Amino acid sequence: MRGNVQGIAYNIIPVTNPETSALWYKNMFGFQVVHRTDDFVSLFVNDRPILVLMKTDDRSRASFTLKGKEHWIITFCTDDIHSLHAHMSQNGVNIGGINDEGEMGKFFSFHDPDGNLIDVWENISLTRRLESLNGQLAGISR
Repeated sequence: MRGNVQGIAYNIIPVTNPETSALWYKNMFGFQVVHRTDDFVSLFVNDRPILVLMKTDDRSRASFTLKGKEHWIITFCTDDIHSLHAHMSQNGVNIGGINDEGEMGKFFSFHDPDGNLIDVWENISLTRRLESLNGQLAGISR
């Protein structure tokens, strides 16, 4: 018998200063710092690991290039892409516009202070299902 992969536990991204980066991610997204050493900081969301900010000796970044265009390797999920985009814009983040790809959802990308390119996704169908469920629950509680 073999075990099954159940998801991705966390992602590691390179940063020049883990403490400085951790503060930025905490302030921007509300991530919690759970563990730290001189070389890395572990960030969690709702008691689940999401990122490890690992100190790097060079300028390597969490992205790759294809046909001359930079691409991300990490995508965050959100339930309110417009509010998150506005919050990040108001805080001076190097951020792209929101792309609406219909049933695939809405997306935008940004660079963190170390130049790591990260994508943000709002799953429209999941958001609609949650809104419907919340409406049903509100009707039950009356």
